[in-house]
Amino acid sequence: MNADSTSVEENNLAVACDCLAALEADVSGESLRRFYADNARQIELPNRLNPAGQESDLADILKRSEQGLKVLVKQRYEVTAAIGNGDCVA
Repeated sequence: MNADSTSVEENNLAVACDCLAALEADVSGESLRRFYADNARQIELPNRLNPAGQESDLADILKRSEQGLKVLVKQRYEVTAAIGNGDCVA
């Protein structure tokens, strides 16, 4: 891995952490757009809030982030491990 890819990966990891911090701070709607590509797609597996799961495009992601503020009292994320590889972050 060269220095350029390391800085890209470090930047992408920082952006992912910034996104989680924004969600924890109840940022929603258009204010979250900077964290997503225009062609973003979210696949939500079945869970307690959405038993059937669903697939969302960016417009739905942003709209549902606002709806989520009415449902969730608080969001908290603890990153225990992270890895970046080019444009991918996990």
